[in-house]
Amino acid sequence: MTANRQTVPEQVERSFSAWQQSLVEQKRSKNPAPALIARQQKLVAAATSSDGLASYLRQRLSVEPELIAEAPPLQAVTADEMLNTPLEWELHVGSQLREVEPQHALSSAWWYICHIAWLRADVFPNPPDIAFNARVNPRILSSDPATMPSTASETLDKATRNLLRRLGGLPHIRRLYRVAEDPPVPRAYWRHRLASDAAAGAPASAGLTADECHRILRLSSWGHFIERSQQTYSSLLSPRALAAVCAAAESSRRGVRDEHLQLIAQRC
Repeated sequence: MTANRQTVPEQVERSFSAWQQSLVEQKRSKNPAPALIARQQKLVAAATSSDGLASYLRQRLSVEPELIAEAPPLQAVTADEMLNTPLEWELHVGSQLREVEPQHALSSAWWYICHIAWLRADVFPNPPDIAFNARVNPRILSSDPATMPSTASETLDKATRNLLRRLGGLPHIRRLYRVAEDPPVPRAYWRHRLASDAAAGAPASAGLTADECHRILRLSSWGHFIERSQQTYSSLLSPRALAAVCAAAESSRRGVRDEHLQLIAQRC
């Protein structure tokens, strides 16, 4: 999961980073500034319609239409699928995005651009705030930021973070590799891709299919697996190592565990 070339224009990446940092503090303050609350209100209010959210994101990220047009197609999904991400849905989404190059999929901004295209194409239910777990009481969106009660501002902040995480991640808070964990669609892509790599790296005698490897990775603590493979055991992302990890996890019927990662890493 190491990017080797620029996939999103530098200007867009800069706009994306500045925009996210203007919306979410590293650690939420007990008394957020009215200006911050007002920005969060605009974002969450935009998510009450697909066209509104797509337009908002395009303007804030300064994305050219040609870049949006390059997003891969995706079939329509339901709010329940986005919220619960069942295995069959992940397999279906992953197969649709199988031609996406990893260096693109590592960019949080790139996934936001894709979501602009998908919002325009009605891939998500309208309004999208339910599917992205960002619905709040309308009164919060129309309240005066200077006098908003702390409980309401906390609810707004949670909705903002949920929306951003599910659109493509919050890299300035959650680290870049969390793009493979937090957003439902990118997570489906990365599980499908690593499962396919594992199946390709497995010997025929192992009988490991891509679907079976995907199921094994879902049984695991996915976030922990991604973190460990990025920070400690980067060698585990080779197809042969992934195959060995899945084979070891399959024999235990408990998903991928730390002992599997440690054992395979020693052999790589």
